[in-house]
Amino acid sequence: MATRFLSEYGLRPLPKFYHTPRTKIPTVIIKGLPAKISSTQSVHTVDEDEKRVNGLKLGDNGFNPGAPPPFTLADIRAAIPKHCWVKDSWWSMSYVLIDVVVVFGLAAVTAYFNSMVVWPLYWFAQGTMFWALFVLGHDCGHGSFSNDAKLNSVVGHLLHSSILVPYHGWRISHRTHHQNHGHVENDESWHPLSEKIYRSLDAATRMLSLLVSHGCFACGFDLCDGSSSCT
Repeated sequence: MATRFLSEYGLRPLPKFYHTPRTKIPTVIIKGLPAKISSTQSVHTVDEDEKRVNGLKLGDNGFNPGAPPPFTLADIRAAIPKHCWVKDSWWSMSYVLIDVVVVFGLAAVTAYFNSMVVWPLYWFAQGTMFWALFVLGHDCGHGSFSNDAKLNSVVGHLLHSSILVPYHGWRISHRTHHQNHGHVENDESWHPLSEKIYRSLDAATRMLSLLVSHGCFACGFDLCDGSSSCT
């Protein structure tokens, strides 16, 4: 049936996946990067027991998944068109206006119908829009919203305050987070447990300590304290 459907619409069926690597792997050159920089498209199948990827042991044939990429951050920045780095305050403010209008519009429509069917939909939609407000404040904290530092501070403070996020405490901790991104000890957003400690916890403790307590309490306390684990 699937074959007939594909043939009627002129579509070719997907190729089968192979557990061993193909001899020829298509290469995609990233536009704007040096010619030597490329990334391969391939389907990786991982065998956790034998630690194999596409049938190869990790380290075979020079394959090292832990090695740094063959390009630098400077190469990526150089490949981005110059107009993408231009900050337009009016354009940024238009996004603020759109999001604010949507937020008040959702509230007005929900209050008008005032139905138990509509309210759950409102919670989901408004929560999404509150996240949009957070993202705009996030851009203010990074300085990518505008070249005007005062405008960034005012808009970021107002947007984050509307969703009960202390903007300047978050901004400072978020900067620390990016300065130590992925660092096991210094990253403010990521505090992993050792494997030994994690395995010693029962399922209930794992859920309460890593999900409930962090998501419901730690984020707010850390932000008010000037640090953040929810950055």
